[in-house]
Amino acid sequence: MNKKFNINKQRMQGGGAGVAAQNKLGFQPNLLHGLKDLCEKFILSDFRILEIGCFDGVSTELFCVYAKEVIGVDLYTRAKLKKVIKNNKNLEFHQKSAKQYINTNPKKFDLIYIDGDHSYEAAKSDILDSLKVLKKGGILCGHDMNDICPGVSKAVYEIFPKITNESMILHRFSDSSWAVKPE
Repeated sequence: MNKKFNINKQRMQGGGAGVAAQNKLGFQPNLLHGLKDLCEKFILSDFRILEIGCFDGVSTELFCVYAKEVIGVDLYTRAKLKKVIKNNKNLEFHQKSAKQYINTNPKKFDLIYIDGDHSYEAAKSDILDSLKVLKKGGILCGHDMNDICPGVSKAVYEIFPKITNESMILHRFSDSSWAVKPE
């Protein structure tokens, strides 16, 4: 990893729901320590990654350090994200919904990270749509699996009911990221 990358960089100014989750649950969802651990555990240098929900591009930029190709999808292009897009040659950005991108995309991905709308309905939709473009043996993961965003947990456990047995392991990280290898 590029030693100059600041893993203490905040994903959102003020921390959003992350501040409450950190105080209540011991997670650090607004910082990148857990995401760095996820990247080191799963990402290989030749990976193609899809990130759903880029916001300011803080997580996106970290993915660019680890992967060959990163595709970012978000409904908005904020000023900070524009800088990340400009400064990372292995990043391709699409300003559209995840569903719009996935329905028109022929590419398959080694890892998909979901950090868009955290409601149950949206998380479930993003997970189900992502499974269509995840390579066999790929990693599906996301952010904010915590008590502050209960819809994420509900969607993950509903879609992956075998997650509690030995055949499918749920990996959890200190930033409240989660990861599974779907069967």
